[in-house]
Amino acid sequence: MKLSLKLQADYFFNVWVFVAVILTFVNDRILKSFFNSYDANEGLVGVHYFMSVLTGKLSDFAGLFFFPVFLVYVVHRLCGQKFSHHLIICSCLVTAVQFVLFKFVDFFKNELIEFFNRMLFPIQIVSDPTDVFALSSIVIAYLFLKKYIPTAP
Repeated sequence: MKLSLKLQADYFFNVWVFVAVILTFVNDRILKSFFNSYDANEGLVGVHYFMSVLTGKLSDFAGLFFFPVFLVYVVHRLCGQKFSHHLIICSCLVTAVQFVLFKFVDFFKNELIEFFNRMLFPIQIVSDPTDVFALSSIVIAYLFLKKYIPTAP
């Protein structure tokens, strides 16, 4: 049992997981509203345009790193599932599928937006084809989690 608690503390309360959460929060709540203000006469130009694109990708990359780690933690901690390679793979696949559905399938995107707007707080989902590059963060999350799989003595 001690190993399990230490294992959880090692991967979920890791500095990189904390950075991903803080980065997503600051980006979504502060940076996006500052850099994505759009002037209909001028549009987004120069540095303002670059920062708008950067803030749009930042949340995708940070969120796609955090979400598989979060899923592994929830399933491992709350459901009692053994921390394993299989659990990590499943969490990464679920994350990838939900990202693609919520970013690129209008039905799912609209349902998610409606749920958040009604139940939690207003959100906006902006999609473009380059969002698929953010899926590479799932590979980083996989490699990050994989090093915490217990090995036999």
